[in-house]
Amino acid sequence: MVGWFYIAAMVLVLPALAARSAHALNSGKVPLPKRSAVHINTIVTLAVLMGVSLTVARIEAVHLFPRWSPTWIDAAAVAVFLILTLGALSARIRRLDRAMRTRLERVSMDDWRDPGQLAPYALVCIMAGIAEEVAYRGVLAELLTRATGSHALAIVVACIAFGAAHAVQGWRSAALASIFAALFHGMVMLTGHLYAAMIAHATYDFLAGLVIAEASRRRRARRIRAASAARPEPPAAP
Repeated sequence: MVGWFYIAAMVLVLPALAARSAHALNSGKVPLPKRSAVHINTIVTLAVLMGVSLTVARIEAVHLFPRWSPTWIDAAAVAVFLILTLGALSARIRRLDRAMRTRLERVSMDDWRDPGQLAPYALVCIMAGIAEEVAYRGVLAELLTRATGSHALAIVVACIAFGAAHAVQGWRSAALASIFAALFHGMVMLTGHLYAAMIAHATYDFLAGLVIAEASRRRRARRIRAASAARPEPPAAP
């Protein structure tokens, strides 16, 4: 029974709440929260998700953390994932509209040199890498496999649920999150554990935040240079 409640919460309730938040933000009726509030709320939410998932895993006998001896397969899987995804992100950043850039900067950073942004965002990334992998690739995937009798179907449902839970970042980002979820599931199947996926997930989130913040810094610098160039020179003293 506990497992079914968990499945319902992850597949139905969390996506519904994310869709509701996305609708409110897109309507303009709710202003974007401050970055510090986003980081604090995210950390708390991920901590709760982690605690609930570990509790359900214990009740339902889902084994999450086997003994791990890192191998070259783990390192190669993480490296290939980061090369592909960060390369795609760098190209995507240049095509984002202003509203989406603002939203991404609000959930990550717009100045990675500011410790007040960098430190909490790094904690968000670590928490996301651990909590979301445990919740979606670990507990949810296993419970769905038991419920449906099909591991492939379980992965599809878990990927859709993971993407929908990120709808607050925009529906394009939600679709991209589903693709990332499929890659993380593939990594788990390849390596046989969650550890490599956790490392890849946390590292990608952190490096993506740096890319977003650096792009923001460069845009600000270009605007300042353009404003300086457009400012008329003061008349020469007689």
